Formats: sequence, C-alpha cells, structure tokens
Amino acid sequence: MKKFAWILAAAFAAPGLVLANDELNYNYVELGYLRADPDHLDSEDGVGLRGSFAISPNVHVFGGYDWDAIRRPHANLSGFDADAYRLGLGYNTGISDKVDFVGRVAWERIDIGSFDDDGYSAEVGIRAALAPSFEAGAALRHVDFDGSTTSLVLNGQYKFNSNWGISAEADINKDGNSFLVGPRLSF
Repeated sequence: MKKFAWILAAAFAAPGLVLANDELNYNYVELGYLRADPDHLDSEDGVGLRGSFAISPNVHVFGGYDWDAIRRPHANLSGFDADAYRLGLGYNTGISDKVDFVGRVAWERIDIGSFDDDGYSAEVGIRAALAPSFEAGAALRHVDFDGSTTSLVLNGQYKFNSNWGISAEADINKDGNSFLVGPRLSF
C-alpha cells in the first residue's frame, strides 16, 4: 500500500507533465441496480446513484449514494435499510494515449438501521478506452470506518453514443461483494 501512496504522491506533484486522455470523460451521472452479497447476511437489492464532474483537465469531484434493503438470514426479524454516501476528489492523468491513472480520496458515511459512522476511502487504479465504444478500469480501494477493508474494483462502460452508455462495477473484498449496473449519462 505504501508503494501506491508514493505513486499517487508523484502523480499529484507533476500535474502538468501529461494531459488527461480526451477519450475518457469525467463528467457523468449514473443510476443503477445494486446487488450486494455481504458476509453473514442475505443478498441485498438496492439502487446506486453516482456522479463525477471535472473541475480541470486533471481533477474531478465525485459522489455517490447507495440504498440497500438488507434481509437477516434464518431469522424471523424484519430487515432494515442501509444508506451509504461518498463525496471526494479525484486526480486523473494520461499514462498513454488511451489509459489514465486515477487516484481518489473521499469522505464516506454509512447508516445501517440505528448504526451510523463516518470514514474515508482512498483508491488508485487505471481507466482505459479499449475501443471507441468500450472502456474498462481496475482499482484498489481502501475504506476505513472503525475497521478497514481493501477492495478490488472492476468497472466498464459500453457507449451507445457520446452521451449514453451502460456501465457496470464490481467491488470485491473479504467482507462481501457488490455489483452495480445501469445507464450512464455523460456530458
């Protein structure tokens, strides 16, 4: 993890050396079906709302809201809702004609039933324009509340045109996996 921190620090120190990839758009909003499979609970169905806005060629703000309906396994207890919020700042820079390095930090909040907590996340990864209508990415995301977890995040988007596409994301970690799929509007 320290190696990734040094890479991120070096990328922030040299923002003017390489411009962001023009084919990758950091201005979008997406709404999707969310499926989570946390350990020790039944699967959750929910909705995810995500967005990003470029404030310069190499810097973007991003945020998200996830709502899940959690069911308790093998119990006659009613389920409860889980709400997760994220607001952060990202840095992106081209490392080749079609690939960006992306680093992000964010404030995180979770509200599950009567429990709520604030934390932070940091992630480093790549985002690539593999074809004119397809992009994919991979990142390591570290999230810390009272405890911490590190996830492998895989994502992709198929673009119908310059504004509309379908996006998908998988967040894989030791505490369970989640998947999001839905339309994305890029602007």
